[in-house]
Amino acid sequence: MRWALLPPFQTGEDTVRIFTYLFLIFILMGGSLYAQTSLTMDDYHLEFNHWQAREIKAKNEIAELSAINNNLKEIGSMTDEETQTTWDVIYLLIGGDQTQIDAYLKELDDLRQKITQFDTLPIDQKKNAQNELNKRLAQAQTNKMSVLSQAYQQIPAIEKQMVLINLKMRLSLKK
Repeated sequence: MRWALLPPFQTGEDTVRIFTYLFLIFILMGGSLYAQTSLTMDDYHLEFNHWQAREIKAKNEIAELSAINNNLKEIGSMTDEETQTTWDVIYLLIGGDQTQIDAYLKELDDLRQKITQFDTLPIDQKKNAQNELNKRLAQAQTNKMSVLSQAYQQIPAIEKQMVLINLKMRLSLKK
């Protein structure tokens, strides 16, 4: 059975003619492919040059940003030094150092805790505890470290609690 779509080859001439046509088609396509390759290489070189220019520009920007970053680091370091110098002056003015300030803040926390526990004390110990707490609050208020922001925020809250304790004690004595 023969293929219906292909014409039968009757002579050798038909075969030669078909191969000639196929050969010409391949030559024409090959030329076209060569032209596309040549064009693609030109485009490639244009793109390559474009990306090289972008790379150079990016490297220049990186160098500029690196210089800016180094400048900012230097400014940050100077700011840190100025901040430390300022804190050293503050410590000198209040007559203490960081460990003494930490101890003072711990004392304030301890005072606040003692005031909170005041109501749990037996009645016979409350008067002595009240006097002790008032004395400790007075010392905390007169300390130069009380002007620090950490202490400055705590002292009014402690004073408020002590006022309430003093009022409770006065009311209990009147009864």
